[in-house]
Amino acid sequence: MKILDISKNIKFSKKYSTLIKDQNFSKSLHFTDYTSLYIIMSNKIKLPTSRLASLYRDFRDLKDLNPDGYQANINTWKDYFTNNLLNDTSTLSVHCGKNLLHKLNDSIYGEPKSIDIVIDELVSENILIPSESYFDTNKIDFDSSSNKIGILSRLFGLLGLRNEMKFTSRVTRDDDTYLKTDILIVINNVKKSGRTIADNISKNIVDNSSELTDLVMNTDTFFKSSKVCDLWKNKIDQNIVLFYLEYYLHLIITDKNIVKVISDINKKELEISNNKITDIDIGIVEIKNTLNNLNKQISKLVNEINEIETKLQSGKYKSLSRTTQKGILKNKIISQRYLEKLSGNKNNLTEIMRQLNMSLVNKTMFDTLKQSHDVITSINDYIGSIDKVTELLEDIDVENEKATELNEILSKTNDLDNSLFEEEVNNELAELEKQMKTEKQKESTSEVRENTSAEETEVMELLRAVTLEDKIIKPNNQHESNTKIMEEKVLEPVS
Repeated sequence: MKILDISKNIKFSKKYSTLIKDQNFSKSLHFTDYTSLYIIMSNKIKLPTSRLASLYRDFRDLKDLNPDGYQANINTWKDYFTNNLLNDTSTLSVHCGKNLLHKLNDSIYGEPKSIDIVIDELVSENILIPSESYFDTNKIDFDSSSNKIGILSRLFGLLGLRNEMKFTSRVTRDDDTYLKTDILIVINNVKKSGRTIADNISKNIVDNSSELTDLVMNTDTFFKSSKVCDLWKNKIDQNIVLFYLEYYLHLIITDKNIVKVISDINKKELEISNNKITDIDIGIVEIKNTLNNLNKQISKLVNEINEIETKLQSGKYKSLSRTTQKGILKNKIISQRYLEKLSGNKNNLTEIMRQLNMSLVNKTMFDTLKQSHDVITSINDYIGSIDKVTELLEDIDVENEKATELNEILSKTNDLDNSLFEEEVNNELAELEKQMKTEKQKESTSEVRENTSAEETEVMELLRAVTLEDKIIKPNNQHESNTKIMEEKVLEPVS
């Protein structure tokens, strides 16, 4: 079966160009790789049956004959792509070419004859981005909704010029394959996935790092730690994410098979050289790779020795011939000696790694001190010589004396103003006191009158009471007198 080779059609950035030349990468575009695409697009929303004939024909002529029908066909295909494929965040790329046409094949109408129009519109709307533009940092602007190609396209349109940069997915061929072979990146899914991986980097790498060498590793280790390999098995998608992390989020830098984490998700720069992959970084990764290999060999030897120990303790070993027993013991001793050598090598490399970490710390300290020295020197150069500073201080003293004299002059004026103000306040206060005194006298006179009136009223009440009492007393006295006369008469003897 023919393998698609797109290395001639796609120009990746220099750093990622080795990927496209790799035979394993070419195999990733094998026909069977499109099975997942077919399953996704066939098991979800389907195209309306009543419009299949129009959707699958070459409807480019409708642009002039029936503009509404032309746009309706494009919108239907766009909805089909968006709902069935592009909304899945795990889908980072769409492989454009003959195999895509084959997967869209209908048993009655065959392959769609104008799907390139739909793809071109998705590209113009920046829903899909051609790989050449994606991997070229000079052409893509991730911070805006439109890339530089889109901006230039509109500029050419306004000037009435032909835009050679406009992307077209149709190629002129004699056969039925009219779609160019390309990889189209689903940029929104890349952005969402990039944020997820950035969080994994922060949690699994940055937060767990205790030494500077923990931030430098090979690509496979990085993919495992950041969970990239758990989400995407395809090398193309893995490198799409890697590129995004490096050139948009600026969390890492890469070179060949080395990844160095230079920042966390909060854009906090780490204490590590972040300009490029250095010879020190290469050495760190080589030591780590060697240590990993040693650990695998040591683990294998330990298992072999344990198996031999188990055999030696079994009853079956005792039944073996002496020669066989000696062979097993000899194998054990050889494995143990080899294990000792490997363990020694591991210890040596571990010590080297520690010394390397210390050297990196010292380098960081030196760079920090040098930078501090440069800053202090720059500030001192700006300030100037000691004589200049002394002269400046003398000038300040002179100006301070002038300011003191001005304050004294202004204070005299203020004293005059204050005395006038004080006199005005005293006059107004005297006037207020006078008014208050007058009001108080009025209140006193009124109070005396009220008191006199009250006393007169009280006297009148007393007089009325006395008069009334006299009136009551007189009749009572008369009654008592009459009673007494009657009693005397009764007591007189009858003559």
